[in-house]
Amino acid sequence: MAPSIPTETFPSIFMHLSLFDLVRVSLVSRYWRSICLDTPSLWTGIDTAGCKKSFLDAIAVRSGTLPLSIESNTNYLFCGSPLSMADALESVSEEHVMLVYLPRLMPRVKTLLLYDFNHTLGYILRHPAPVLEVLILSAGDGHLCDRAFRGQSGTIAPSFPALKKLALSSITFCGGFELCQLLAVCPRLEELVFEFPDDVELPPGARFLPGPITDYAPRVRKVVLVGEPGETGPNIALLNSVREVFIDIPYDVDVSNPQESLGLVCVLFGRRPSNSPVVSLEVTNDGAIEIQTKSGFERTLCTQNGPCSPNAYACLLTRLGLFNTLVQMRLDISICGPALINGGNPPPAPNLEKLFLENCAPLIRLGVSCPRWDCPNLWAMVLVGGGCDCEGCATHLCPGRTLTEKIQLSTLRGFLNSFFGFSETQVLALLSLRGIELEGIAGSASTAHGLPVLVFEPSDSDLADF
Repeated sequence: MAPSIPTETFPSIFMHLSLFDLVRVSLVSRYWRSICLDTPSLWTGIDTAGCKKSFLDAIAVRSGTLPLSIESNTNYLFCGSPLSMADALESVSEEHVMLVYLPRLMPRVKTLLLYDFNHTLGYILRHPAPVLEVLILSAGDGHLCDRAFRGQSGTIAPSFPALKKLALSSITFCGGFELCQLLAVCPRLEELVFEFPDDVELPPGARFLPGPITDYAPRVRKVVLVGEPGETGPNIALLNSVREVFIDIPYDVDVSNPQESLGLVCVLFGRRPSNSPVVSLEVTNDGAIEIQTKSGFERTLCTQNGPCSPNAYACLLTRLGLFNTLVQMRLDISICGPALINGGNPPPAPNLEKLFLENCAPLIRLGVSCPRWDCPNLWAMVLVGGGCDCEGCATHLCPGRTLTEKIQLSTLRGFLNSFFGFSETQVLALLSLRGIELEGIAGSASTAHGLPVLVFEPSDSDLADF
């Protein structure tokens, strides 16, 4: 019987299977087995977890000469029973992967992920890797040293001519070897992820590079730093020429401490390039603060254990001068509302055109008496009710006030007038309500209902650039 599915269709289906599932599929029939064995691209993604030596060798042969993606974690290597001679011969060790298996495959490895190679990590620097584009190294006790980098004979260091992304997690450098030397042999590097080692005590103000990162990696466009504020902070100045910077603060940092979070925000955003004014600001509930400059530079601070203290947001919103050049802004009122509302008069935003307020239903419903926010060029606004409609928010924003289920139209009109100065003579071009139900208005409204707005509830296409 002729197969009901064209032969050329099977590889596109089988490519979604793991190596072990692919082996099982190849045992279903001779027809399927021939498809699996005659399609080298199915065997180019290698994960050494649980694989015996013979199986790893077979995968290498089946992949032909195609570029490879290899992932290996020493915690999941196959370790046979010591009571079985056959299992003992098939066991895979860290040394076997690094010293036997990888060297013969490195000329065609395109992506390499190595985890917990603590004893042999340095040997990865000895193998020629002409097509390697992504290298991710993570090790609790692993280190890279000058001897491993240059080889036993002290020959010229290898280069990684195609490497575009380098990620180093808890990697230490020793023997006179530093990160800058590694970057210098990666001429096409575009992205660097660097996580400071947990068990290494750095002196105050220590830097992970002697000078600006573009001195060693001129093409780098994105840098991710993961570590304590005392580790990441001193290195921010080295990244001013990088278009996208992401700072990830670990869980054990007390971002609720006013002094720690205030200093963190100032260090990150107070050293932006003076010739690149900030045009976009986002403060979200996931603990992230992001700014974008006119020239396209991005700076993001991610705090893994929640938002910073209100004092940090007050500094961000009122003291760093960001409002002078902002064109669009997205704020979560449940996070930075007190800093904006209770911090006196909000600074004028003369260039602000688009504003996105999340979790603002309590602010509207309570009719909080706020100082006027001077935004003369504001023409588009999105108000999102969100999941912050609770008594806790009411107490947080305005103690002693209670919430109602729906928002009256007059209440919303009063909010727009008192907070932003909008009236029938000064109108918004676009207003969208998400998760906010107006009293007496059912469904999607097509008119402004007397609100100071030209387009009420615009389509998603109108909000695409918001």
